[in-house]
Amino acid sequence: MKKILFLDCDGTIRQPVNGQWVQPYNNQKIIRGADKAIQHYHKEGWMIIGISNQGGVEKGHKSLQDAILEQRYTLELLPQINCIYICPDFQGNECYQIDKIHQTPVHETEWGKEFIGQFRKPDAGMILAAVKFHGDFNSINTYWYIGDRQEDELASNAAGCNFMDADIWRDRFLSGMYQIKPNTVKQVEFLEKYRVN
Repeated sequence: MKKILFLDCDGTIRQPVNGQWVQPYNNQKIIRGADKAIQHYHKEGWMIIGISNQGGVEKGHKSLQDAILEQRYTLELLPQINCIYICPDFQGNECYQIDKIHQTPVHETEWGKEFIGQFRKPDAGMILAAVKFHGDFNSINTYWYIGDRQEDELASNAAGCNFMDADIWRDRFLSGMYQIKPNTVKQVEFLEKYRVN
């Protein structure tokens, strides 16, 4: 069975080096702990996929090409990530799957068209399109989504994935002691790789 880990990008795995926005595309750094967490799950055989609203495109703060370059730079910094799905419009009508070489307009593919109007989080279209392309809907309840905002949790819930707050997930992979914040048993099992009785 394929294991899939979905990651929100901004505020979960990356942040701007300077200012409030990742602009230009390389004005980004990995948030402390995210790199170790990603390495851990990659070694454990998880396919890792980024999921990111890119409303700055529709607002005119950056072009679609800038948003694509931003994702590619993240993929350079974190090569364990398979690809990143982005939604650049507020209506949720467009979605692009970006890997290190290609960008695919998901909304124009046979497998992605059914999610038009649902791509933007808190809707689940990006997650569902990724599951349709990479995974199995029968296993979606075993997949995990890590995010830092309510829209991430809502999208994860709408898709039927498990959700974990980004702070909890990153903190687990920092050196030293960490506090397990109020979690479900399933979340503790995901973090610690053992079953809680």
